[in-house]
Amino acid sequence: MSVAQRPSHLYRPMTAEDVAAAHALSVLLKWPHRLEDWAMLQRVAEGFVVEDNGRMIGTAFACPQGAYATIGLVIVSDEYQGQGIGRKLMELALEACTPRTAILNATLAGVPLYASQGFVEFGQIHQHQGQAQAADTPALPAGEQCRPLTAADRVRQLELANAG
Repeated sequence: MSVAQRPSHLYRPMTAEDVAAAHALSVLLKWPHRLEDWAMLQRVAEGFVVEDNGRMIGTAFACPQGAYATIGLVIVSDEYQGQGIGRKLMELALEACTPRTAILNATLAGVPLYASQGFVEFGQIHQHQGQAQAADTPALPAGEQCRPLTAADRVRQLELANAG
């Protein structure tokens, strides 16, 4: 029986209520993402989870960014790897990317899955982890202010993200 037909596996959109379980899954796999990282991505991207009898066993995200969409946090619990679950999560993420060009950063373990989906390497990223020191925030010039982003800022935010 294929993974897609297994009655105990439920693929569905991620909700805010899933963030803690998704973070716990990434911690088990020794991924560096914080709970705040998961919460932010869940708010700004389209996430997917797969459950086995109510237990979260995998995740994936598609994050639109102008003409591109980044796929990320494709995670499958160790005991479920090799069963096609990651492939199904990738299919959901790729579908959510359409019509944008999908890009991603891959771990060495994920390279075979992504290559089988048609991805090709075009660069390398070196990840460094640690505690960042917050810089002193300089005073804003007269007449300028800082405010939270709103939905009305979305178009300008994408323009800035895609600026060359």
